[in-house]
Parts: sequence; structure tokens; C-alpha cells
Amino acid sequence: MSVLGLAARTGLRWTIWARVLILAEVALAVKRHFDLLEPADRTELQRLVRKSKGRPSNLTARERRRLAEIVGKLEPTDLAKEAAFAATPWRRKG
Repeated sequence: MSVLGLAARTGLRWTIWARVLILAEVALAVKRHFDLLEPADRTELQRLVRKSKGRPSNLTARERRRLAEIVGKLEPTDLAKEAAFAATPWRRKG
């Protein structure tokens, strides 16, 4: 194998591992925020998301309001910032 081919394979391996590590960091950020919920809210969130099947029209207006209330407890702005920070490789502090 040529030096160039070896370098390409090594780079590909690093790219795959970088993606795995980034996804792991994002997953941990989501878990930290999910853990902010009370157990009853976690259960209800799961039930509403399953019931909706990704379509708000599958929920009643009351259920949509409750879902929004629970999601608000996840601190979505902070979660988005953490996920973006985790997904940015070679980030700088400051």
C-alpha cells in the first residue's frame, strides 16, 4: 500500500471516531437535560411523543400544551448550546 493510501485510510478511521465521539457528547448533553425532569414528566413525555408519531395533529390541544410545558423544563436553549458546542470539533475555550 502506498503512503498516500495509508494516510487516507488513517484519516478515514479518525473521521469515523471523531463522529462517534461527537455523537456521544451530544447524547450525554441530552441525557443531562432529560434527567432534569421528574420521573412522571419523563414518562408523560415518552407517552406523548409515541402517541404523536411525529405529528402534532395526533395530539389534542391539551396534550400539545402539556408537551410544550414538559419540553420547556428541558431548558431547550441551553441544550441547543451544549449540543452545538459538543458537535463543533476543535473548539476553543473563551
